[in-house]
Amino acid sequence: MTGWLPVLAVVLLFGPGSARADIDESAYDAGGVITDARERERIQARIAAEVEAERRREAERAESEGRAREAAAAREAARPYPERLTTQRCTACHPDTRYTAEAHTPLGWRLVVERMVRLNGAQIPRGERPVIAAYLAEAHPAGTRERVIEYGLPPIGLAAVAGLALAARRRYARRPHFKE
Repeated sequence: MTGWLPVLAVVLLFGPGSARADIDESAYDAGGVITDARERERIQARIAAEVEAERRREAERAESEGRAREAAAAREAARPYPERLTTQRCTACHPDTRYTAEAHTPLGWRLVVERMVRLNGAQIPRGERPVIAAYLAEAHPAGTRERVIEYGLPPIGLAAVAGLALAARRRYARRPHFKE
């Protein structure tokens, strides 16, 4: 059973599917050994210059990135507090395009924020909820259709429920009641 292992090794190493480099050993030749002291110093100086140039490029890159971070922080600080708070809290769960595409009344935005907290588990402290809802109502106000839906349908729904309750009470009152 072990006699086939050497055959398999030979086939894998030298068979038709073996991986061989397309270059010969001369490609690895660095040009010979440097024996001249001047040539060695020249090469070392060139290497040192390249290392120094790379260090300078890296320092410039780091400085540029630092300036970019400072500029971004300044832009963020210049935004109004409600806008920053809304972005911070809402984009923790979803992209800002999720709420910027919507339009609600102040009541509708308050309900959206409460839904996010109570049903979706959003971490928004109680004191920040009205600030976020007010900002969203100002930044993404409701149109006429949304106003009718959010302010008109709840009273109609309450009236319907009250009417059904009154009808059920009258129906119950007409039934005979037996006392024992």
